[in-house]
Amino acid sequence: MFTIEFVTERDGIEYSKWVASIHYEKICDNLISLMKGGREKIDDYGLPFTISLVAALESNLNDWLIIDTFTKHGPKNYENIVNGYMGMSMKNKYRSAVAIMTDNHFQIIEDSSVIKTLDELIETRNKFVHAKPRFYSKVSKHTHRPKKQRAKDHPLQTLKISDCRRYLKAVKDYDRLFFRQYDQGTIKENQMIKEIESMIENA
Repeated sequence: MFTIEFVTERDGIEYSKWVASIHYEKICDNLISLMKGGREKIDDYGLPFTISLVAALESNLNDWLIIDTFTKHGPKNYENIVNGYMGMSMKNKYRSAVAIMTDNHFQIIEDSSVIKTLDELIETRNKFVHAKPRFYSKVSKHTHRPKKQRAKDHPLQTLKISDCRRYLKAVKDYDRLFFRQYDQGTIKENQMIKEIESMIENA
């Protein structure tokens, strides 16, 4: 496991926060390397890759929202606030995190390729974990040993390794374009976020 350690300015006590997202991201890097080799490899590793990547994104979002809220509101008040954040849908969470953590100075650019790709990732994950209640019929000339057939509209049949690479890049880009800036204490506009105050002034 990994930790981010920080010290509150109120009481000088050191508090540590467990961070799992780094571990999940490493798993995703390993899984995508195993997917090289054709359709069967994608069938084997596409599902765990997608679920692990969403876990990496969500754990990163949760950790930074918790740390930000803890820093602003202190150890006695942060839990009730972050419990509300944890209940957000994923699409709302990575949109809201920017505004929450910058006190509404910045917001997501909806047309950003990063955000559009993250939306696509979440939709793909949802197709895997929320299977549609649908029956399929098999047609085969073999009476005793029917030929195995796959449902043509199952998401694994359309998932490509190029899609997985795009999804992984989008998760890493979100971290690079926002969380790393936040961690360094200086946030600037980029292809994924814009300054709300500038937008209002130019309206």
